[in-house]
Amino acid sequence: MESVKTVFLGSDSIALPMLEELLSHFGKDLQLAGIITGADKPSGRGMNLKANPVKKWALEKGISFRQPEKIGPPELDWLREIGCDLLLVMSYGHILKQELLDLPKLGAYNIHTSVLPAYRGASPIETAIAEGENETGVTFMGMVRKMDAGPMLNCEKASIGPEDTTTDLREKLSLACLPLLRRGLPAVLKGEAKFHEQNPAGVSYTRLLKKSDGILDFQKTARQLANRIRALQPWPGCFFECNGVRIKVGKASVADSSEVGRPGEALETQSNCLEVATGDGTLQFMAMQRPGGKMLPAGDFLRGFPITPGTLLTGGDMAPLSSPTPFAKK
Repeated sequence: MESVKTVFLGSDSIALPMLEELLSHFGKDLQLAGIITGADKPSGRGMNLKANPVKKWALEKGISFRQPEKIGPPELDWLREIGCDLLLVMSYGHILKQELLDLPKLGAYNIHTSVLPAYRGASPIETAIAEGENETGVTFMGMVRKMDAGPMLNCEKASIGPEDTTTDLREKLSLACLPLLRRGLPAVLKGEAKFHEQNPAGVSYTRLLKKSDGILDFQKTARQLANRIRALQPWPGCFFECNGVRIKVGKASVADSSEVGRPGEALETQSNCLEVATGDGTLQFMAMQRPGGKMLPAGDFLRGFPITPGTLLTGGDMAPLSSPTPFAKK
């Protein structure tokens, strides 16, 4: 069989193990002929332009790439010149035009970081943690002109541990792509893959995250708050205010405590944590950071920034991260 000329679309480091797999495991049947990735972005104190992880990988491997703001006629011409047979997409962040989806003869396919139809959209990893899920996965799906709504080939599941942050779960899902591809891609390359439609009854949506999503609402339960803190670590991070100072929380857990107080009330300072009352249960802050400072273990933080029992910590409304219908664009 002639090698299938494949082009990958994506920018995120989560795709790097999958790209390595395409070269090492599928190298005889598949040629990674090109990559379309995001533009370089300003980064750091000097705001110098920085290449994304996929571009860096392409440079190291000597693979041709393009970085358009939007895919247009020049990129379509480039794909035709390559002789693109197959498009694979992961974490690209754009709805693709029908002309592009129709171009490769073997089709265009997306690797989405949830078990569809749940958690379509921009933040499925963070949202699965925030919603208290014990399991998620990656789904191999055909692409249509509607967000993450295409037919599915298969999925690979991954557990969500009780202390997993988004960083931890990203690593699990990155590696879950490997068995997903090994099971599904050979049939796609032969044109024999059998897809099935998503169940509309199970559809839910996520959205782009904002810095303001990090605010904590102490009217929520301790479990909801602990999940939110795990989900938004490392970005945007969760926070509250104490005497007008914004404090970031790096780690938290649900306390085994019978002490009660007003939601947001500091209850007791332990050697390694600060206990805070919530709408249901007690939350332990294990690591905290003040403006201009470093993230510190709670004991070290409280020696420099004492929070006495009875102090009322303030937060705000926590905007939902998931919805049964698409979020309105703002």
